[in-house]
Amino acid sequence: MKQRMYKPTIILGAALLSVSMGSQVSAQSAIHSAKPIVASSAAVANPYANAGIDSPAQFHTFFNHLKYAVQHNNKKAVATMVNYPLRMNSDGQTMKIKNKSQFIQKYNQILTPEVRKALLVQREKNLIVNWQGVGLERGAIWMGLFDGTIKIFAVNK
Repeated sequence: MKQRMYKPTIILGAALLSVSMGSQVSAQSAIHSAKPIVASSAAVANPYANAGIDSPAQFHTFFNHLKYAVQHNNKKAVATMVNYPLRMNSDGQTMKIKNKSQFIQKYNQILTPEVRKALLVQREKNLIVNWQGVGLERGAIWMGLFDGTIKIFAVNK
């Protein structure tokens, strides 16, 4: 009986060796034909990648221009930095701002003193970054990439 038990073991062992050798050959040929993947320093240093923003420099420029425009109360400039319709969330309600004209008209209701202050004191290194976009620390303003341009898409009061 012991001989019968050895035969299946030997056959199974030979089959595994054959499969393993085949896999090894396939893996070796794949290794030799594959091109190495090198992580660029830009990819490693991109804190906005999770939000789908490929260029930290693009976001940095946008963020500084936004802060400058808000600080100088330049409603028209800020209006060009918005993706319409803009979602404005307040007290459990969502209002949609349809266009630049409506944004400028309701500017002080959208960018209240509290929201403006939150933006102006926000340090770039402390922004929230996730699959939804890039937000201020407490989520007062959310920004994202739309057709290659960074824009504000939501304001939460």
